Amino acid sequence: MDKVLYFPYMSIPNDNEWILQTLFYWDELQCIIPYSYARRPNELSKFTQNLLQEGLLKQVHPEEYIYRIRDFDKNFMGKVSF
Repeated sequence: MDKVLYFPYMSIPNDNEWILQTLFYWDELQCIIPYSYARRPNELSKFTQNLLQEGLLKQVHPEEYIYRIRDFDKNFMGKVSF
């Protein structure tokens, strides 16, 4: 399965062209959403909430992964450049 991860924001932009192209070319659209926001979905944009409700967006919870990797924060920031 080919997946695309929207990063670095939790709310997906309300750009219909971008979202349609993404859903057309990729099997799954994912977004990093911490558990604290997953429990309070009203803090996400309405568009992102709708995508989640319709099953067009999958949540990736970083808490499920970062504890497994030693010095995750240092290693991650070393790979990401802004």
